Amino acid sequence: MDQLVEAATAEIRQGAVDYGKNLEICDCVGRDPSEALALVAAVKRRLGKNDAHVQLLSLTLLEMCVKNCENCHGAVEQGALPSVANLAQAPSNIEVQTRALELIQQWGVAFEPLKQSYPKFCETYYALRVKGLPFGEPTDVPVFTPPRTQPSLSNASESDAALAAALADGSLERANAIVKVRTDLDVVAEHVSLLESMLPNSPGIKEDEAMSEVVGFLEACRPRLANLVEVGLAGGLGDADTVAHLLAVNDAVQQVLADEAASENRPTPPPPPAQEETLLDLSAPPPAPPAAEGSLLDFSAPPAAAPAAAAEGSLLDLSAPPTNPTV
Repeated sequence: MDQLVEAATAEIRQGAVDYGKNLEICDCVGRDPSEALALVAAVKRRLGKNDAHVQLLSLTLLEMCVKNCENCHGAVEQGALPSVANLAQAPSNIEVQTRALELIQQWGVAFEPLKQSYPKFCETYYALRVKGLPFGEPTDVPVFTPPRTQPSLSNASESDAALAAALADGSLERANAIVKVRTDLDVVAEHVSLLESMLPNSPGIKEDEAMSEVVGFLEACRPRLANLVEVGLAGGLGDADTVAHLLAVNDAVQQVLADEAASENRPTPPPPPAQEETLLDLSAPPPAPPAAEGSLLDFSAPPAAAPAAAAEGSLLDLSAPPTNPTV
């Protein structure tokens, strides 16, 4: 575990997140809960390094582990949370402080329903708020994601082959992009499920702030997903499984937003501008990844026209706040 954590947070990375390595660590902890203590011990050592890049990468690793590994919640609360709080209170770098405050706020809000089991997440958050530390506005991006099902051997082989092809043709950054797209699609799918569960009992977005935020997030996703679908159908993702998941999530977003609009007798949101129809044969081998570099989607920027088939992209970026839904 020490070697994995050091590789994921290495100084030489200069702050560039290795999502593949981070997910490998999450999978390791998911398979063997005893690794959670080793993970936290290794991350604490990295947080103690006097290097902002190492500290930021370590905080991102902690965020992903809490998000994906229920097994590590207790170890992070008892072992790593005090170190994160120290970075928030006595920072040597403003970016590190901001990131530490973001995590403490995320965890404090997310663990509120679980505070009987994990009280220190909430206690730390409220204690630092009382001290007047500069917390930002809470985001609605969920801290917890649905557990990933164990893939079959055939599916695992296909995924490994896709990542291997990405590495061979487009370097580590391209492989990271594919992994990040998968992770962000899970976040969007979680919002869809959340809105579906809210619809039967909610008074509507005018009176239900929580549902309004979820609807706003999904409405912001729609044009970006449409652009990403264009890229995927043109072969820009290089992975038929990821494209199939993307299409399913995109359809689910359109349907749940239509259901929400119908429940309030509002016009159904029009679909994003359609591009020329493209058929995808998921039984055929995925096309070779495109050669040019570019950006697939960025939720921090306004939606743009669908990229050309040859454009290479990084990922869905869910870091920006959601837009307010149309009422």
